[in-house]
Amino acid sequence: MPKRCATPNHNRHELADYRLGDALVRVRSRTIETDGESRQLDHKALQVLHCLVQQADAARTEDTARTEDAGRMDVVRKEDLFDRVWPQTHVSDDVLTGAISRLRRALGDDPRTPRFIETVPSVGYRLIATIEPVEPPEAKPRTSKPVATRLHWSWRLTAALVVVLTLIVLSVVRQPAKETSRSIAVLPLANLTGDPAQAHLAAGMSEALITGLARQEGFCRC
Repeated sequence: MPKRCATPNHNRHELADYRLGDALVRVRSRTIETDGESRQLDHKALQVLHCLVQQADAARTEDTARTEDAGRMDVVRKEDLFDRVWPQTHVSDDVLTGAISRLRRALGDDPRTPRFIETVPSVGYRLIATIEPVEPPEAKPRTSKPVATRLHWSWRLTAALVVVLTLIVLSVVRQPAKETSRSIAVLPLANLTGDPAQAHLAAGMSEALITGLARQEGFCRC
């Protein structure tokens, strides 16, 4: 006698994608991919499919002798599908038949020569296709450098820039000049790191450069 389908919490195919014969069922997007096409499923049709998959999966993993009764253990009764998919709701057989028809269209299945869903007259439906889980793709490791490393390099680049600018300025001011007074304009250094948190560093370097030049002979801080 057909067994009642279990609760959805016990179905390992409820959330993970799986292969049904040559079709790929993507649970979260509620789509079935077969023959190079992707077809959308409504929520009720997907619930019916889950119940059929769960019953077939449980029947095939159960260690039972292959008798005629055991061969019918993967059949899901209409009453169980009504209770599971339309709980506490009175629906006609046409509603269930419609959901099965939508599943067959999405799977490209023919009810006269079924490859996925077989009708058991006056009883219910049976899933006859193979079921295989689909392993999720491995997450790629992040290639971005840690924040501490980026800050370390931004400090080194900024410091190197200040040193180069200082050497250029000193090479200019140390050249002989006809006048006894010297003046040079020091513009604020730009923050080239792209990090707003480093703006204070650029301002500090500008101030340090001005102070260093003021200590040179013939210069004053104005």
